[in-house]
Amino acid sequence: MALAACLDAASVQPPIQGHALEIVQGMEGRVPDPIEGLWQLSSEESVLGIRATSRGNYEIVAIDSPSPGLLPGTVIGTARASAKYGVYDASIYTELGADGGLSKGKDFIVELTDGGDTFTLSHYYRGITIRPWRLLPYLYRGAVGTRDERPRDIEGCHRLYPKPSLPKEPAAL
Repeated sequence: MALAACLDAASVQPPIQGHALEIVQGMEGRVPDPIEGLWQLSSEESVLGIRATSRGNYEIVAIDSPSPGLLPGTVIGTARASAKYGVYDASIYTELGADGGLSKGKDFIVELTDGGDTFTLSHYYRGITIRPWRLLPYLYRGAVGTRDERPRDIEGCHRLYPKPSLPKEPAAL
């Protein structure tokens, strides 16, 4: 009874179940790579699991999503380690098709920050671009354009499991 009274309600975690349990069990008995674990997207309630498939290659699995069409356990992307520590090249499917399948794979750079407690997603483009307005006379070429001033490194995830060993801020001095 006294022990239960000392525990903070916020520090008690619900038991890990289902596909999340598979990812956690896959990390037992070895030191997991920095990107492996359970992550929650900062912009929504989705929970992702990242597990190693081979050395330097990872699968990104949907654990929980507010989207009713995305089933738990669905592989939604892959990631590869880069030459720079804590930086990964990822391809993630971002939309559900009409048939329930995943579509519109996009490329991202995943960069671990805050000692591995969070990571940011930075979208980048790869491939050929055709700009038909370049065929118009010079006067009309620059009349229409796009503008995006939103910072690119604010989208990301917060680690749910395994928890970092040290807190970000001291509890008391």
